[in-house]
Amino acid sequence: MTRSSLGGYGADRYRWGIPKTVFFSMSIHALVLIFLSILTATGMTAAILVALWIGSAWMTSPTLQTYFI
Repeated sequence: MTRSSLGGYGADRYRWGIPKTVFFSMSIHALVLIFLSILTATGMTAAILVALWIGSAWMTSPTLQTYFI
């Protein structure tokens, strides 16, 4: 499952819905940015955090597009 598919799946689910999916993805986005400034001592940690950051950013896009439709 791709990152953007996860956002679309969350938006289409009845229990999750658009507001919860956007809140979840933006919360992950903000937390990763905070941790990125603190925990980048090794390249592997930075790579994992950047992967989470990109995943949460891609997860937000289809959710907002579903909301606008």
